Amino acid sequence: MACSTPPLFSSYMLNLSKEPLEENIDICAAYLVRMDKVGIFLEMEIGITGGRRRTDTHLKDLYSKPEEIYTV
Repeated sequence: MACSTPPLFSSYMLNLSKEPLEENIDICAAYLVRMDKVGIFLEMEIGITGGRRRTDTHLKDLYSKPEEIYTV
């Protein structure tokens, strides 16, 4: 079902990176179903955001891992 007026944005970034990966995927999948109906792309944030500014996380955990990307 198409929307009668075009959306104001062509995409949306949903940052649930602090959530467990499976929960992040489930929530994003639900959003994507709704957004697809009006032609909006969804960008999903995985891994840990904040880069090298993060002091509470081991350096190897600051980047998305291949297995996380394959899961998504």
